[in-house]
Amino acid sequence: MQGEFQPLAVPQRNDELRDLIGSVNMLGDQLDELRRVIKRSERLSLLGQLSGGLAHQLRNSVTGARIAMQLHQRHCTRVDQDSLTVALRQLAITESHLQRFLSAGQTQPPRREACDLGQVASDVVALVSPSCDHRGVRLQLDAGCAGAGQLSADAELLRQLLLNLVLNAIEAAGSAGWVRIVVSAEPHAATIRVLDSGAGPRDDLVERLFEPFTTGKPEGIGLGLSVAKRIAEAHGGTIRYTRVGATCFEVQLPRLVAVSEPEQPQVWNHATADNAPALKS
Repeated sequence: MQGEFQPLAVPQRNDELRDLIGSVNMLGDQLDELRRVIKRSERLSLLGQLSGGLAHQLRNSVTGARIAMQLHQRHCTRVDQDSLTVALRQLAITESHLQRFLSAGQTQPPRREACDLGQVASDVVALVSPSCDHRGVRLQLDAGCAGAGQLSADAELLRQLLLNLVLNAIEAAGSAGWVRIVVSAEPHAATIRVLDSGAGPRDDLVERLFEPFTTGKPEGIGLGLSVAKRIAEAHGGTIRYTRVGATCFEVQLPRLVAVSEPEQPQVWNHATADNAPALKS
């Protein structure tokens, strides 16, 4: 039989033998499902071991590259310091992501401190600007008023969340497209929206967008949105996909610290996104 459980024919008569055969068939179905679950678990376990080893090697390589660039930055005066700083920051974030992956089984709560969601967005914009220039994507950040995005949260995790959303948006927008990041706030929550001019996810993927390994990209892994969802929920927040004249991912986070009144507008433009739709907070 080699682990295959074939159902027995159920007799027409209604007696103990019929009930017994029905029970045997039900047990066979359960055993067959258990066998499939075990095989799937074995494959996932093997994948976990391989990916863990790969992540460990990648982390070591990234750390070495970061140290080499730091030495280069220290000893070479005729270099573009801004570009090197961005590259070092990218390597540091990659190193941090790999470390989090290696310790994925150790659930840790966010390290909450007072942080500004607008500043988090500005940091991400500085990181992705070279990619936008390379792809010909126009990028706009509307951070609202100074202090409007103040909340108690893990700034590093929020940068990881937003970076995942923005990189997806840049790729979806494509050449000559645009991406817009909008930070807004209400008395009890801060909201960040990432919009892009791309076509958006396929209809058959919308219901599963935030599940692991769901992707419409031929070479995609499908972990970015699930990671973003996990970070949002760890902060007591939510994330959703919607269409508001453009593809839009909206993250809402509770504000758990006292906030002073906003003082002045803070708007950063990498390039004007003339076609970006007006949004309602």
